[in-house]
Amino acid sequence: METASFGSGLEGRVVEGQFPLLERLEGSGNSVSFLTLLQGSKEAVIQLISPDGAEADAYVAQWEFAKVLSHPHLTRVFEAGRCVINGSDLVYVVTERSHATLSKIVQKRALTADSVREMFRPVLKALSYLHQNGVVHGYINPTTILLADLEPVPGQVAELLDRSDLTAALEAAWGAVRRLNRYVEEQAPWALAKAGEDEAVARVLASLVEGLRVVAVLLHPWVPRSAAKILEALGAPDVAYAGAVPAGGTARTVQRLAPLFPKHDG
Repeated sequence: METASFGSGLEGRVVEGQFPLLERLEGSGNSVSFLTLLQGSKEAVIQLISPDGAEADAYVAQWEFAKVLSHPHLTRVFEAGRCVINGSDLVYVVTERSHATLSKIVQKRALTADSVREMFRPVLKALSYLHQNGVVHGYINPTTILLADLEPVPGQVAELLDRSDLTAALEAAWGAVRRLNRYVEEQAPWALAKAGEDEAVARVLASLVEGLRVVAVLLHPWVPRSAAKILEALGAPDVAYAGAVPAGGTARTVQRLAPLFPKHDG
């Protein structure tokens, strides 16, 4: 008889009255992670661990320390603590959600030299920040490198606009467009669909929709009509700059959109 894996059947439970266990994402051994919600709306990831003995206090102490760290290229830790589920003492940590890791990309293709350079610049910046704060990251591998490149862009664009450097601000916003194009190439959703990986396809497309929404808000000062059409088609018409912060990909129905810049013969 097969033994149920750790975390099986927990969907629908609520941790500490705050964090619903929605979709199981991954798990192994004594650890499992689920999609959850912050304040009822923002997607996040909650990881549950069944610790051995005194490990529980060490886990929570490390996560509590990580909560005070803040860097655009580090995964944010929102909450951590201990809980009891089905009579088992567990520890949990709630972090921001990322839809892509380096490990998933290198499984599909080799990286170009340019991609490696661009990818590891933010990694080195994050490591430098950690070292300045007396922290040594002792577990770096492709699964811990998260590609959340769009997150710092709104702040960069806002700072350049405040300095009236419109050209540099537009270039920074356009860099987000190029990053979305690379994301499509890296994730190859057509290949995922051909392989029957429907859940992976859904995650990639949801990330693209959210990235496109962010880009449309960023570009609205330069191409207001086209940006408004994009946002309308995405079902998210708000052009307020505060909405340019990536909020995690969520499934939504997208309307068909006519070409924004149609070609004219003649």
